Amino acid sequence: MNMLSACAPVIIAGAGAAIVGANVVGSSVDSKTNVSDKSIQFKAISLLNDYPELTGNSNVEPVVFNHILLLIGQVLTESLKAELANRMAKIPGVKVVYNQLTIGETVGIGGYLSDSWITSKVISALISSGVNSLKFKVVTEKGVVYILGVVTKAEGARASAIATNVPGVQKVIEVYDYVLAPQPEPTSDIEYSTIEKGAA
Repeated sequence: MNMLSACAPVIIAGAGAAIVGANVVGSSVDSKTNVSDKSIQFKAISLLNDYPELTGNSNVEPVVFNHILLLIGQVLTESLKAELANRMAKIPGVKVVYNQLTIGETVGIGGYLSDSWITSKVISALISSGVNSLKFKVVTEKGVVYILGVVTKAEGARASAIATNVPGVQKVIEVYDYVLAPQPEPTSDIEYSTIEKGAA
């Protein structure tokens, strides 16, 4: 667990919970990727309809960003938790599944409203700090904030640090797809000299 200088701990998602998908795709977030993400999410939600035992007893939310699928919520058994993640990893276009489902009772309406409020405050904090919030997707479950993004390590660390200082945040879990920072243009190696007129 990586601690920043803030109130809440920061954890990297996927320690023993990541399942590689069958179809790896590019990592750039553009309009084509956004359309693909929506298709993945639709298929993931449709897959949940195959499990009538989830109705009224469980709360599963598939969150998709840049072909990364994050599973949050509550289910009744460990076997169901594992089965859902394995099936969703086979959805075309999924790069990796981070299975963050927990075993236990579902979140009530009060908890849902509280989590929604925390999400709004985190996004507002990012924007007010000058962070490009379009690079991130934020979702909260039981006070735990999940931040997904296609970012440099510096951008990710800054966003996580900001989120940890938001009141109500119990923990921040990073689900980052890291990219390299833009490199400066190379400078020319040619050396110039000045010759004064008549100095021959």
